[in-house]
Amino acid sequence: METEFSRWLLSNRKEKGWSKRRLASELNVTVAWVHRMETGEKAPSELMVFGLSKIFNIDEPDLFHIAKILPVSWLLKVVSDLELLRKLASI
Repeated sequence: METEFSRWLLSNRKEKGWSKRRLASELNVTVAWVHRMETGEKAPSELMVFGLSKIFNIDEPDLFHIAKILPVSWLLKVVSDLELLRKLASI
């Protein structure tokens, strides 16, 4: 199932003039994994988004938005902020 992220990845890889093999090598994954991400069969992991953001020179938050992924570090920040708000509300 094609997704916004799969279309983005395919388009940017081709724009860079890279083969699936070259991208797979840069990401340290198999060519099959790149193919699955480009067809929407697999979603990227958080680590994959970090790697892709460096390769394609895109801000990480923008790529997380395209991939529709909420990084664990952001979730932990939200939880931490909520705990702080609860403490402040009880003062």
